[in-house]
Amino acid sequence: MRREYDAKGLRWIVDYDCKRPRTLLIQESTNSTIRDITLKQAGFWTVQILYSEHVTIDGITIQKNVDGSGPSTDGIGYRFLGKNSCQNCDIDCNDDDFCLKAGRDADGLRVNRPTEYIVIRKCVARKGAGLITWRKRDFRRNQKCAGL
Repeated sequence: MRREYDAKGLRWIVDYDCKRPRTLLIQESTNSTIRDITLKQAGFWTVQILYSEHVTIDGITIQKNVDGSGPSTDGIGYRFLGKNSCQNCDIDCNDDDFCLKAGRDADGLRVNRPTEYIVIRKCVARKGAGLITWRKRDFRRNQKCAGL
């Protein structure tokens, strides 16, 4: 797959080392709300909530597969946080619809914070590879999460 994208000048689609841009990042935030927006054809993670608490996501639409293609990307990703909710969303992406992570590789071990108290309810997940995913190596640090 990388050979095909390299020829088109699109290496960033398949290579984490290229530091693909995140469409919407909420970082080190408390008491934030994302409501009633539509995000289309993101280049990497569409919505990422990082080091944040009491973030509400309500009524957003994510459309990655507008023309039936696009890079491998997550819909809504949570990392190192707690007491957040996501509801009334419509997710159509090419990877994980909702992804709960407690870090990645050395950074995850360095920070050593769990992802916990996440509630996901009344959402539609379309063509993603996983409705709600927990990374195996992070599972011990992801706690008290529910999909309803």
